[in-house]
Amino acid sequence: MSANQKVTNQALRAAFELRRSLSLTIFAPLHAMEIASQLGLDVRMEDCPSLEGMYLRDARPRIFLPHNGHRPRGRLLFSCAHELGHHQLGHGTSADKYLADDNEVSAKTPDEIAADTFASHLLMPRQAIVKSFSRRRLSLDNPSALDCFLVSQELGVGYTTLITQMSAGLKMVSYSTATKLKKAKPNDIRASVWADSRKTDLMVLDRHWIAPTCNVT
Repeated sequence: MSANQKVTNQALRAAFELRRSLSLTIFAPLHAMEIASQLGLDVRMEDCPSLEGMYLRDARPRIFLPHNGHRPRGRLLFSCAHELGHHQLGHGTSADKYLADDNEVSAKTPDEIAADTFASHLLMPRQAIVKSFSRRRLSLDNPSALDCFLVSQELGVGYTTLITQMSAGLKMVSYSTATKLKKAKPNDIRASVWADSRKTDLMVLDRHWIAPTCNVT
């Protein structure tokens, strides 16, 4: 087993153990900021466009994220889960800069790989994805862009983040299907629901929504 595989396996186990310790089933969507708060971490939003996220390990551990005017909701929640991964895995203080194109990351450190893996499996375990699709009677064999968008909204992650997890992370859909789905842009998907929402961070909820990622009364 490679060193990277050991790191990712440890991170995956830590994500599932955290859910279990908080009595969260593997099927349940969760809110990364609420989980951080339950663990005693202070989550602060900063007016700092160049920041992706930061974890400060000290006597009073904290997570710093950019203001929600700088990032979409899904990206913020994933970044929060990523920084939470650093905390749960015993990493030291870590700061991540914003990259407009995730492909700019050529060589991640083992700690960054582990934090990404932790966040992916904490927010998007296979069972939660399957359950979210099945409650809507949507097929995983040939999902549409809107199908994936609805599920990503409920799980509190970005549209392409979910597709990457379903393809590269969990092998639930083929590479060709993922490539096709990623050609659809979230703004265009929103516009297909409501034309005026193209340039907004509109959340699309349906009657199957069960997530704490949006408070609905």
